Parts: sequence; structure tokens; C-alpha cells
Amino acid sequence: MPVEGVPQPRRFNPYLAAAWGFVAIALVLGVGSMAGIFDASRQYYDPANPDSAGSSNTFLLNLFSMGPFFFLFSVIGAFTLLTVQAVTFRRRG
Repeated sequence: MPVEGVPQPRRFNPYLAAAWGFVAIALVLGVGSMAGIFDASRQYYDPANPDSAGSSNTFLLNLFSMGPFFFLFSVIGAFTLLTVQAVTFRRRG
């Protein structure tokens, strides 16, 4: 029963939801990269000749090489967010 003058905790935290969204995107990118959804570009980017590969090929090459890091950071982020949610749930109860 709510008491007047006592602030009630919000059930929905938009910052936590945004953090979960970011972690979910990183997890999808990491798992997708390791599962082979993104093809490894057969062209290598040559910084001396910027016209050697298009910007989309360069982006895919960088994304493909960062796949395991996306997965690692998303798992660490998910563990951290679960810990934060458990602490806030324990405080309310």
C-alpha cells in the first residue's frame, strides 16, 4: 500500500533498458561474426591506396576481425547488468 510522501521505486528503468539493448546488439554482432554470417573480405585494405577497397568492404573486414571482442564484451556486459538488476531487486524486497 503506497504511503503519501514516500517515493515509490520505478519499475521501468530506461537507462537499464538502453544498456540491455546495446548488449543485445553487441551479442548479435559477436555471435553472427563467429558463426560466419559476415563473410571475411578477400580484399585487404591498403592505406596507401584508399581506392583499393570500398568503404563497405573495409567496414566488413573490420567488423569481421572484431567479432570475438564483441562477443566477449557483450558477455561481460550481460553479467554486469544481471548483477546490477539483482542488487536493485534485493533492495526493493
